[in-house]
Amino acid sequence: MRTLRLALVVNPIAGIGGPAGLIGSDGEEIQDLAIARGFRSRAQDRAAEFLRVLERAAPGAEVAIVGEGPLGFDVLSAGGDRVETVPRVSAESRTSPADTRAVVAAAIAANVDVIVFVGGDGTARDILDELGETGTVPVLGIPSGVKMHSAVFSRSPATAAALLASWEPDRDGCLRVEVADIDESARRSGIVTTRLYGTLPVPNRPRQLQGGKLGSSAPGSDSAAGLARALEESLDPEAVWVLGPGSTVRHVWDHLAEGALSDKESHSLSLLAVDISLPAGDGRVLKPGADAKEIEEATAGRRVQLVLSPVGGQGFLIGRGNQQLRPELLEHLGQKDLIVLATATKLGQLNGGPLYIDSGRRSVDEALTGYIRVLTGPGQTAMMRLEAG
Repeated sequence: MRTLRLALVVNPIAGIGGPAGLIGSDGEEIQDLAIARGFRSRAQDRAAEFLRVLERAAPGAEVAIVGEGPLGFDVLSAGGDRVETVPRVSAESRTSPADTRAVVAAAIAANVDVIVFVGGDGTARDILDELGETGTVPVLGIPSGVKMHSAVFSRSPATAAALLASWEPDRDGCLRVEVADIDESARRSGIVTTRLYGTLPVPNRPRQLQGGKLGSSAPGSDSAAGLARALEESLDPEAVWVLGPGSTVRHVWDHLAEGALSDKESHSLSLLAVDISLPAGDGRVLKPGADAKEIEEATAGRRVQLVLSPVGGQGFLIGRGNQQLRPELLEHLGQKDLIVLATATKLGQLNGGPLYIDSGRRSVDEALTGYIRVLTGPGQTAMMRLEAG
């Protein structure tokens, strides 16, 4: 097997808005707000994890091109003197899309086997802008954004390393997959519009890629009512309920609020944020749009139940769009604390599963793996395997 040569580029602010409860990370105003709240991007941590696993899984692989400083060079543990480092283009204090495109241009010129990037859908778009629709250099994303609707991503840093360890470019080739993104300003207003920007080639290892997000309509009135009855039976009224994003949880909650929670807590949930419902006297109080620190403070020393629904088509339960659920919270929970809701249609999109968790801490992910009960209606459940991404 010949030596695999790769280019590495890290978007050092990717995903910073996730744990801060800011829906996305696009725009300096959002990034500054996340920093002011005490949050930082996990992108460099994710890049370092990828390189550690790659060194064990494919010791012959080498990083031939890397971005300067926080764009990739800073996470190299060894061999930095043998790597071509692409200088930053932006003179500003923070990096820019132009810096990513410069690394991609150098990677194309060097004829690397694959461009590995750490970021989200916005970073994938930057790479598409430089590589173009007719570009042939394979790309592999390590998910570090808030939203990952594109199909260019591996399921986790470890999965990306395992994929490259088994992939032989000349023998296995590539397939072209979609690059998609959403309008974040519209998303913060509760309007989700996804746009297809083009396609990029990725290593032909579809089982190790997360796939693109499939749009799923909200559950119909009958389905939502049935799921609400099933949810009511599973909820502990003395517990703190942490309610994940998405149309399934939101519509089920609306039906629950009309019945069991009537006159106690009738506020609608955020469509795209994580909300907290806390016991308060004879009723409950809803705290919408909580960030990771607020969730951890509200749940400290109390029983917690997470109400979640998997991402349509991808099957991710934790780690996509709900990065407010950090390992600091999850390490104190068990499978019994996860209440998973899904319609039969949504489960059908997953072709039998599995579901995935990618919290950012492998030990936490592995502790929660195993078969988990998914509520599909009153008295109706499906058993799905939850796996570390």
